[in-house]
Amino acid sequence: MRSFIVCTITLFLFSYGYAFSSAPATAGELAAQFDITRCLKCHEEIAKEYETSAHAVSTGNSRFLRAFREISGKEPDTISAGNKKKVQKACLSCHVPQIDTAPDGLTNYISLLIIKSSLNDTSAQKELAELTVNCRVCHMMQGMPQGKVQPMTIYGPGSNEDEESHKEEYGFDTVTSDYLLSSDFCIVCHDRCPPDLPESMCSSLHARAERHYNVLRYRQPCQKCHMQEKGSVTHSFPVK
Repeated sequence: MRSFIVCTITLFLFSYGYAFSSAPATAGELAAQFDITRCLKCHEEIAKEYETSAHAVSTGNSRFLRAFREISGKEPDTISAGNKKKVQKACLSCHVPQIDTAPDGLTNYISLLIIKSSLNDTSAQKELAELTVNCRVCHMMQGMPQGKVQPMTIYGPGSNEDEESHKEEYGFDTVTSDYLLSSDFCIVCHDRCPPDLPESMCSSLHARAERHYNVLRYRQPCQKCHMQEKGSVTHSFPVK
């Protein structure tokens, strides 16, 4: 009887993508893999700036929550299941980039959390708050074009005076990446909206910049305006 119960539980876990493995099984485990406590400990000023940014609340953005709930609730006669998955994936890949390392079962669970959060479920909102666009997403997961990054490697825009401490104290290699200074880095997410979502629901900063500010015409990278404040670099990413 005991063996039967164990087998049944194991089958249940596998069926929902939560089998015990190196892959994260819960939203908490996924958040832990992208924990930035050590980053904030040393980079205090950047931490204060980041905490005021839209990136720090990427899963709490009301427009994102509303759009994701609407697309998830569309009937089959208005959007195919395949297209719905593509749009959902596009939303998640930018607002919760960590899901690109998660099994399908956990991705589905996080999708459910987003829908619950959009309906003011405080428990879901709290769980989602740990999954945002943070230091490790930008400087590790997306630090090179097309995500061609190495494990345990921090990518920065220039020489790193803290290179030895990163390696000796935390085991991270540091690599210079000019990609972080380019508009291409930002446009990975801040591009045009996914299909089936009007810009009124999914505001594309790149599309607006291209249309109103001629960023590409004058060859000014996004960072020129959105990471500059009073003559110095900021991680609050001001909207101007």
